[in-house]
Amino acid sequence: MVVRGWGSLGLLHVLVPLRVVHGVAGKPEFILQEVLNQAGLEEFLERYMEPGGSACVAYLDRNSNNHFLMKKLHQLAEEQTDMALHTLQIPIALALDWSEEDGNEMLIIHRRVPFTRLWEMESLPYPDNSTTRFSGKPDEEWRESEVRKWLLANAYPLINTRNLDPVAKYVFPEARYLGEANSGGLGLIVANLSGDLEFSAQYRLMKMLRPHAEKWRDRLRFSFLERSKKTSTLRYNLGVGMDGNFSSELLVIKDVNWKPESKELNYLHGRPGKYRLQNLTQASVDAFFEDFEKGTLPTFWASKENWTFTTGQPPKGEFALRITGPSFEEVVYEQDPGRHLFLAFFNDDPEDGCQTCERSRAIWEEVAREVASRKALRTKVRIAAIDQSLNEHPESRIPGKLGEPLLMWYPPGLREVRAKGSKNLEAMAALWTKEALLSKIDDLLMDYEADAEEEAERAKAPKKRRRRGAGEGEL
Repeated sequence: MVVRGWGSLGLLHVLVPLRVVHGVAGKPEFILQEVLNQAGLEEFLERYMEPGGSACVAYLDRNSNNHFLMKKLHQLAEEQTDMALHTLQIPIALALDWSEEDGNEMLIIHRRVPFTRLWEMESLPYPDNSTTRFSGKPDEEWRESEVRKWLLANAYPLINTRNLDPVAKYVFPEARYLGEANSGGLGLIVANLSGDLEFSAQYRLMKMLRPHAEKWRDRLRFSFLERSKKTSTLRYNLGVGMDGNFSSELLVIKDVNWKPESKELNYLHGRPGKYRLQNLTQASVDAFFEDFEKGTLPTFWASKENWTFTTGQPPKGEFALRITGPSFEEVVYEQDPGRHLFLAFFNDDPEDGCQTCERSRAIWEEVAREVASRKALRTKVRIAAIDQSLNEHPESRIPGKLGEPLLMWYPPGLREVRAKGSKNLEAMAALWTKEALLSKIDDLLMDYEADAEEEAERAKAPKKRRRRGAGEGEL
């Protein structure tokens, strides 16, 4: 069997995405299409290489077992029986009976690797590509599990770039990178790319990231995400690329398909292994991945709110301090260690199940106003709130789905003291009135101060000397 590689396809300078592989209704497609000749294959690759940056060619004997296997995999993907293949979206061209001499049936994946030479910046880049091959012995029947595993492992280009044709319609293959197909993690590069006719921004960023993409290829899938109106919903949901002060951002998710152990947790609550870097430089990117390898990067807690509040003061006209995902660690564990912190957790979106949160939030604001008006309280207490339908946070004792607001108390002290001494005041959910909440705060302060006085007295008391027993000290 003679197999023609990419080199015989000519200088396909522009890979125009004539068809968006999300389907008419926005659903991903697993394309399986027969090509009759070399010209048909060239057209297929030209048409379907975007937006995922890869395409597969199956060189098979018509009606062979392996031909039927590929049709079966297509059916499993199309019917969504196999969601990983369904979201993979890799287009497959069937080159049937292309044998000019005896040979093996095989699969070849072509993956786009642009920007490999600086001179490519002077014109539309030549679609340099890498290939990977799946083949067996002559007349051997492939195993379904092995073909499936090979497709899922090799369908991703090293770094999936924005389409380089200025007139092409850019589509980020969201299902492939954030769906079941991705069994690993994600390195998402968010940048201003529109209008950059020489694509210099994308080139510089890819040059910075390429060594790390090669090193982590088996663990992370890298892709660009253009900052534009078309990607605003996705960026909003991920909590990146919303601040115009940063020209570029990198979001690394260690495990895209991480599932919380508790069914009560949701996507915006307690998700580990997510890290962010803003305003990328070669030095900062190298340091980021060095810390990533060591496991010392701080978790990025995202916020869907369009601001990040870290000043330690309530917004103008309000009395309760607002906490967002990115500010949670600083405000809760680092700021103002001399005061108690009472933090109320709400799900302000009624669809998240908390029908009383809106009314309870108003009551909590009244509590904050009262605390601010009483000098004896405001010097000892901070009142704060977080809307966890819009913010990720690390507080594992609060379920992701709230049927009612919950209150946490963090005592004065540094991080370890606050973390160890904090309590979930869940009993207050049934007593959410201004009077009951203020009474609980007063009681906790009195108990805390009484315990502190007892501890101080014990520290002052002289230690009794232990009397030697008979025979002690003797050999």
